[in-house]
Amino acid sequence: MTQLVSTSFSVVLYRKKCWITQNVIVSTFWLTVLCSLAMNRRDHRLIMFFETVLLVHAIEIPVALHTLKRRGVPRIRICLLTLVYGFTWWLPVKLGVYAGA
Repeated sequence: MTQLVSTSFSVVLYRKKCWITQNVIVSTFWLTVLCSLAMNRRDHRLIMFFETVLLVHAIEIPVALHTLKRRGVPRIRICLLTLVYGFTWWLPVKLGVYAGA
């Protein structure tokens, strides 16, 4: 059973469609936050969740920089895309699912 779960998980890691789906979900979240702010709707829970996601993604930046430094990806690209998408961007680049540069 453990081998089946491990194999299934590793297959999913290399599927570009899986990562793109996750990035669409993250993009939808960011658009929701921007629309909410543009309409002057200050939903406390949404703002707290936004701050938490932004903080977690910011904490991931050193890991992404270290992980992708040999892939030839510009540092500014790593920082910006990690801040927006987090590991759903830099992990597929590390695995070779996405082109980094």
